[in-house]
Amino acid sequence: WYLGSGTYKDHMAWRIGHATSPDGLNWTKSGTEPVLDVGKHLEKEGFEVVGTEAGQALVFSQGAMFEPEEEWFSIEVAQEADDIILEFTMGAKPAGSLAATAGFQSSHDAMFTDGAVVFGYLQIQDLMQTIMKGLAVEAPEVNSFVTMVYDRVLKPMQNVSFSSGWTDEGSFTKARVEISENPGDLWAAGQADLALLDYIPGDAAAFHISSVNAGAWGSFLLDCIDAGGAMDIGDGFTAADMLQGGNSEVHGWLFGEKRPELEAAIGAIGSQSFGY
Repeated sequence: WYLGSGTYKDHMAWRIGHATSPDGLNWTKSGTEPVLDVGKHLEKEGFEVVGTEAGQALVFSQGAMFEPEEEWFSIEVAQEADDIILEFTMGAKPAGSLAATAGFQSSHDAMFTDGAVVFGYLQIQDLMQTIMKGLAVEAPEVNSFVTMVYDRVLKPMQNVSFSSGWTDEGSFTKARVEISENPGDLWAAGQADLALLDYIPGDAAAFHISSVNAGAWGSFLLDCIDAGGAMDIGDGFTAADMLQGGNSEVHGWLFGEKRPELEAAIGAIGSQSFGY
């Protein structure tokens, strides 16, 4: 197999050819045409290469690789001034460019501040819904557990973005998670205790203070332990049964006589945290 280069719709394109050799030195091509051509073969599989007026090159898979066909995968490479933009989309077919959505614009405005040279944006729900559909088919034994985690932790997360760069004061990296309007108890907003700033050294390079609904997260953690332990691993055995045979001490903490102590310890975790 070998690569050959050429153009397709005014853009550089690579094609795959085939040749054979009896000794590894002298080669004979298998015909005069590529065995994998951009236009003929990839388009049958749902791929398309498109040139735009701005010189952008787009490569899409338009549903042929997915069931049902409304599922979508796309990669877009673009250049704006001195910036190279790589856009990756997986999930429901978008109505237009991801960069044109309100979520992208609001994240970009908030995160791409002075000094930023890198900006990343993930529209997490499209990706997660595709993964969930795949798990329901390929791994039904864990689907109920994963669905519980998704519904309570990940579903409220609309998008994730980050930026990185440097200013005269030094380098920086920022991250942002946009949450839906009714995210549930795990993501309930709380007021961080600014008095915790007294514990952070003045020469700290970075720090954070935060407030979380510790009671809700503690209860959720216990629910995850119970749901994970109840998963059927085959032949009538659960994950808890396997743990009991492999590590009885850990099983005792999670499902046995030590469970009340674990619940008390989790219940004692406070709602305020800080780090530097």
